[in-house]
Amino acid sequence: MAIERNDSEARKRLADRETVLGPVAPGEILKEDFLEPMGWSQAKLAELAKVPAMRISKIIRGRRGISADTALGLAEALNTTPEFWLNLQQRFDLETARLAREASKRGSVA
Repeated sequence: MAIERNDSEARKRLADRETVLGPVAPGEILKEDFLEPMGWSQAKLAELAKVPAMRISKIIRGRRGISADTALGLAEALNTTPEFWLNLQQRFDLETARLAREASKRGSVA
């Protein structure tokens, strides 16, 4: 059973966090903006998304990214879109790479 959820709220909170904290991992969004407010366990989400519970756990701990298959399951379970999840992942990956590149440039200029 999916709960009606508007992912534009999560997008706004993400933008606010990134302004202050830098890149925000998709697992953090999943945990803080979806699981906790809904009162769902990782196991419940995994069951509804039809993915292994260990996959959800790894995403939340920042040990795994969100794949297309996982995005489809999360979208179905959380009444969002797969694009929302893939865009979160892509945004995180790009910003992390950008910061690493900038740090590398600063180190090689010195």
